[in-house]
Amino acid sequence: MDNGTMTIEDVLIESGWAAKFEVRGEVNGKRKVAKNLVKNGFDLEQVVKFSGLDTETVRELSQET
Repeated sequence: MDNGTMTIEDVLIESGWAAKFEVRGEVNGKRKVAKNLVKNGFDLEQVVKFSGLDTETVRELSQET
């Protein structure tokens, strides 16, 4: 029985924000993978290839660690 209330998930989907959060989560996941690869000694080209991030982003991440 529908009482007319919406969940937060419903609001996010209807407003288009759900997709934005999904993309943000995907990017954050890639950044975590890249940081771990850098910490484990992978070279720049390997990190770019395995993480799916661009070279400049990987360079920035490698300077943070």
